[in-house]
Amino acid sequence: NEVYPLLVCDVKGLRGRNDNEASGCHAKDLVLSVTQEQDVPGHVLKPLFAMDYYATGDLNVEDAARVVSGVAAGCQENSLSLLDGEVAELPGALANTHFHLVVA
Repeated sequence: NEVYPLLVCDVKGLRGRNDNEASGCHAKDLVLSVTQEQDVPGHVLKPLFAMDYYATGDLNVEDAARVVSGVAAGCQENSLSLLDGEVAELPGALANTHFHLVVA
């Protein structure tokens, strides 16, 4: 039997409020959701790494740190490397009190 490596990526996202202390927990849970067993017939998948994207209308360092720390904690708990992260400030596109988080 020949073995052919297969790289699969799962992407999940969420919207939240920056003033919510639970945002770090939500971020950690989002990492868990992308590490769950994927349905690819005939293959056993093992998560290797994660990447994140955090966007908000008005960047507040404490809020961003809480969310990104949640992503890092989720990666650590699931033995994943956090390869890359992106932080974006999108005034007018997002409310100042809200954020979007994507983990792949």
